[in-house]
Formats: sequence, C-alpha cells, structure tokens
Amino acid sequence: MNEAPTKSWKINIGYFITAQNFFLFGSSAVYFAILWYIALKSSSGTWMMLATLATTLPQILISLWAGTWSDRFNRRNLLILASLFTTVFTILIAVIYFFVDRSLWLLLAIAAIRSLGTGVATPVGNSLLPELTPHDNLTRVNGINQTANSILLLISPLVSGYILGHLGIMAVFIIDLITSFGGIGLLVLIKLPQIKKVQPKESTGSIPQIISGLKYTFGNSG
Repeated sequence: MNEAPTKSWKINIGYFITAQNFFLFGSSAVYFAILWYIALKSSSGTWMMLATLATTLPQILISLWAGTWSDRFNRRNLLILASLFTTVFTILIAVIYFFVDRSLWLLLAIAAIRSLGTGVATPVGNSLLPELTPHDNLTRVNGINQTANSILLLISPLVSGYILGHLGIMAVFIIDLITSFGGIGLLVLIKLPQIKKVQPKESTGSIPQIISGLKYTFGNSG
C-alpha cells in the first residue's frame, strides 16, 4: 500500500536534486568565468575586489528576505521565478556586452543579479527539501544532495576554465541557459505534497519576521 507514495516522493526528490545541481553547475561556471575573465582583461586588484563583492554581497542581503518569502509562498514556484530572473537577465546583459558595450561593469551586473538569484534559491531550496522528503529519509537524502553539490563544485571550475579558454565566455552563458531551463523543467514536474502551513494570528511584514528570526538565532546558541 505504501509503494505508490514511496515511489512518488523518490521521483520528486530525483527531480529536485537534479534541478538543484543543474542550477549549481551553471551558476558556479558563470561565477568562475566572470572572475577569470575580469582578471585577464583588467589585471587589477580593484576589479577583482568589485567582482568578489558583486558575487557575495547581494546574496547575503537578499537571503534575509528570501527566508520569509519561503514561509509565505509556494517554494517550488519561488525557485522557478528566481531561476528565470537570473537566466533572462544574464543572457540580456551578456548580449548587450558582446554586441553593444564591452564594459566590465556589465559583467559585474551579471554577477550581482546571479548573486540575488542564488540568495533566494539557496534558503528556499533548503526549506523545500524537507517538504518533499519523509522525515525518516531526510538525513540520507540530504547527504546525497550535499555529496552531489560538492562534486559539482569541484568540477565546475575545471569545466568553466576549459570552456572559457577554448570557446569564450559567451559559451559559458549559453551552457548556463541550457542547464537553467533544464532545471526549471524538472521543477515543474515536481508534485508538491499537501502541507498545512500555520498561519500567524496577526499579519506581519518581512522586516519584523527578519528581526524575530535574528533574535531567535542569536538567542539560541545551539
């Protein structure tokens, strides 16, 4: 009697992990390609500092709001929207860079936009995984996901460097486009379980929720 539900959640997890690693590979490849490309073109420590800030600071800032959005809205749809946002704007700015204006600031804009998308996708994805996985299997599934992530983080710089050296940075953006839409297609196939979310007695905005979350975090050392 449990065969159908078991098969269903395993299929969902397969779609989810594959999609997440598609996104991870594409994003990592683009990040490394942008850093190396800027380093080769500018040979400037200042530009490298700006590139590093562009890839990290937006993600840190937006992740505070992304956690509250994850509790309010459909997590799968949030992942899809974040991926669409980063992919569409990445390709648009890349086209502008190659055909209109070869300013390195445009590459920093791509890095910042992708950082925003990652800042939303990471907490949302981390909260969606337990929603799709039975409690008894959560540790094992999370281990599989983390192992796959670690392998891709090792492979993506090598692949990104090879593509950048042989085909150019635009090829990296095209591969990111392919992996992103592949991941979105897999997310669409996921069937979300019916979960009753606890609604607060009083409607609160994102900022009060963020403050409450930070107080809880710093007030509980565990």
